[in-house]
Amino acid sequence: MAFVEALLVLCLASATLAYLADEEYLVNVDMEEEFDKDWLCYSACLVEKSTDSYAGLYSAKVTARISVILHVQLKRISSMNICAAIGHPGFGDQPGQCGVYKFTSFRETRISLVLCHRARSVLVAVAFAKTDRATLGNFHFISRVNTYSSVRQNVVLPSPGGTFYYNVRLKILNEMVEEFPMGHTLELTVSYVSGVENTRLLIAQVPRVRVSDGWVQVGADFRLPDGDHAGIEYLLDSVSLKKFNTTDDSVAEQNARIDKIRKGDLEMLIITPDGTDHNQVTIELEQVKHAFPFGIAVEGNRLWNDDEAVNTEYRNYVFDNFNWVTLANILKWRIMESQEEAPRFWGQHKALDVLTQRGIPVRGHCVSWGKLSKIMGWLLEKDPIGVKEAVTRRIEYLVREFNSTTIKHWDVNNENLHGSWFEEATLNDQFIQAMFTEMHDLQPDVKLFTNDYDAMSLSLYTSAYRSAAMKLRMNGVPIGGIGLQSHMSVYPDPDLLQKRLDVMAEAGLPLWITELDIRDADVNVRAQGYEDALRLFFSHPAVEGIVIWGFWDQGISQPDASLVDGPDFVENAAGQKVRYLLQNEWHTTLSHVPEKAVETFIERAFYGTYNLTLNYNGDVIWNGSIEHSPDLSRKFILTVDKSAPVDQIFRMSS
Repeated sequence: MAFVEALLVLCLASATLAYLADEEYLVNVDMEEEFDKDWLCYSACLVEKSTDSYAGLYSAKVTARISVILHVQLKRISSMNICAAIGHPGFGDQPGQCGVYKFTSFRETRISLVLCHRARSVLVAVAFAKTDRATLGNFHFISRVNTYSSVRQNVVLPSPGGTFYYNVRLKILNEMVEEFPMGHTLELTVSYVSGVENTRLLIAQVPRVRVSDGWVQVGADFRLPDGDHAGIEYLLDSVSLKKFNTTDDSVAEQNARIDKIRKGDLEMLIITPDGTDHNQVTIELEQVKHAFPFGIAVEGNRLWNDDEAVNTEYRNYVFDNFNWVTLANILKWRIMESQEEAPRFWGQHKALDVLTQRGIPVRGHCVSWGKLSKIMGWLLEKDPIGVKEAVTRRIEYLVREFNSTTIKHWDVNNENLHGSWFEEATLNDQFIQAMFTEMHDLQPDVKLFTNDYDAMSLSLYTSAYRSAAMKLRMNGVPIGGIGLQSHMSVYPDPDLLQKRLDVMAEAGLPLWITELDIRDADVNVRAQGYEDALRLFFSHPAVEGIVIWGFWDQGISQPDASLVDGPDFVENAAGQKVRYLLQNEWHTTLSHVPEKAVETFIERAFYGTYNLTLNYNGDVIWNGSIEHSPDLSRKFILTVDKSAPVDQIFRMSS
């Protein structure tokens, strides 16, 4: 048995607190009646219940400096603190590990979950379930001496270790607009102790939280950072900590999902007339293009410029392996218009013309970028009206110059969770929403995306990103999808990626993996990392496209993520792995000889474009292109008759 010591500083008033794992742990089911039995007040705390709650029943309003600490003492595990906090935008830039955190220590130490904040008025509630019984509880701390004033409870767990997910809902009650005009940041950190060393990592953030956002859901752990935000009031509800197991057959499960969602039954009726030997008939089917977008980010000038001999190999690699392209830099505002009102289009058009001729669609990256370091000097000097006019002019010339024939997507404001320059410069926290609407009105057949990081490679912004996307949808903003940058500087864990994708899918929008790279100096580890990540992403039903962020070590900022190396353009083990997946494992090719004169043949095939050839006795009777699509249910009818009209040899029926 593992021992859990729970020290919880929450405003709870009547209800239940539990530790949720694969099994559910519930102590003191009715805390209102038996509070003194299982809960002890720690460091001068008082409680009172409130009826304002996210889930119904009760929550608790916190008006003192408080912290929530859940200590879990487990064998073979490190001490860990999970903290949550409210602060101002821009507080703390240190990277975190993940909201779902794995513990692998082999020493008997202690694990702690901590919720800390410094608000004067806060509502907090906790909801947990056990078997068929669900209860809700909350406390109200109205007078406390220390930030760690809390209640304590001991819980026993049967086993140590595992993967945990912490979930909470919070609602801001007041804003202090004059001091914090862009709202407040909800932060979650994980702190773990190995031996005597304590390490704290920021693992989740929700920036620009306002009263109008209502209840904000955050997955992981959470804490109020240091800073003078003592006047902020908020509600907290539906807190849970859940342990879940990984699966040994995850690859098999992913492959099963791939077969279900990326393939369909391709049905052919083969008719061999009298006097024709069906044994001499051969049907050949070769996939020439995937329906699923497998894309690559490229240097646009290499698609048309022949000043370097390697450029021919560069573009051939793109065309041989990928069916979508992101122009990595040349469409960015600061690249196109470094001088005000003098945008450059020539090189962009040259690159797009090459891609149009090849029938390769493009993701436009990006209309704007809200980080201060990415703003042109001339734009920084403008007043709010000037900024708005510049953005409108930018949108208008993009729509005028680049139509939807080639550019199918636009990332509207890149990395908006990490930079709010446009909102601050225009004094309008709805400015990005207006950009979506303005561009959609001018070019409604192009899908408009958000695009951000630390929601997939880490869970630092997963909850915040989901909430931001849901907010856009609820406000009627014409958002077409969510772009998930996925720069993996540590080996990708499919279980954690699966959880993060599930969280992002709750927004109800298509997901695109827009900037995938696996960074590892060991190219064999990198190759396996690409396989694990690609297989997981390809198997997820919410993912509608994957773009790898560059491929040549001499043309990308992270050469340890390359697929091709050196001036001789040699494909490495990672490139070979990606090519194998796209052109072999996830590729359908077949040759079939009918067993009788009239036969219905069904093949489970990947969706896409195919070259179909009908041969008889070594001669080609018919050859052409067919589309195998989940949106079309039809049968291909082939009649083996050399003398028949072409439209009688090959037909389709619905």
